[in-house]
Amino acid sequence: MEELHYHLRQLPDDIQAELAAYVGDWGGMNYIEITDKHIHAANHLISSKRALVRPEYIEFANTPKEKMRMPPGTGGLADLVAEVRYFLDSILGLENFKHSIEDLFARLLELGRQHAERLALEVQAEEAARARAEAEAAARRLAEEQAAQQRAIEAALQLAQRQIEEAERALAHRQAEEARTREVESRRAVEVTYGPEAS
Repeated sequence: MEELHYHLRQLPDDIQAELAAYVGDWGGMNYIEITDKHIHAANHLISSKRALVRPEYIEFANTPKEKMRMPPGTGGLADLVAEVRYFLDSILGLENFKHSIEDLFARLLELGRQHAERLALEVQAEEAARARAEAEAAARRLAEEQAAQQRAIEAALQLAQRQIEEAERALAHRQAEEARTREVESRRAVEVTYGPEAS
């Protein structure tokens, strides 16, 4: 804002007042909008002041004071020359002001573009970081699920191994029992057939 104020202060008070009246209240506007409004105001004032100066009057503005017959303020050529010079000086001052703030406006737009670009890059970086964190979390969850599945498979294999071992022991025990039972039955059969002394 300081640069805009600096350029405004270079203008005569009456031109500053005309600009202020055209621009109106700045409240709620950002620096770019305020500068843009001043460019439009300067263009409007330049156009309106040019419309007041007829081309033939411009020649009178270059009339030297010595050639004027009457002093300014008497309603003659001197007043016309003074008025034309005032309008031309005002137009020149407004054009210089406009060029200065157009440069300012271009710089502000570039700064705004760079700021928006930087914000977009920050948003992209945040989104990339969030996506990376989500991917890492998903990978951790998948690894945990796979580890849990692996543990479940290993536990199931260990349980199956224990059940097989228990079944083998039970089978061996039953076969041993059956073998003893057959042996006992075989002895009884021998005893029944040949007597107790035969065994």
